Amino acid sequence: MKTFTDEIAHLRTEAAKHKDQLASLLKEKNEAASLRDSLSKDNAALGELVEGLQME
Repeated sequence: MKTFTDEIAHLRTEAAKHKDQLASLLKEKNEAASLRDSLSKDNAALGELVEGLQME
């Protein structure tokens, strides 16, 4: 039979696990946003290059 203390310890473990998962997901989200911004800048630069080549 689980005691109240056991249940509290279990819930703390679960909360810590969820906190770690959220931190990992947030890190992935931030990395994806950074990559998106970088790709957007690359895309804009390539667009300008294509426009320049088309004018020649």
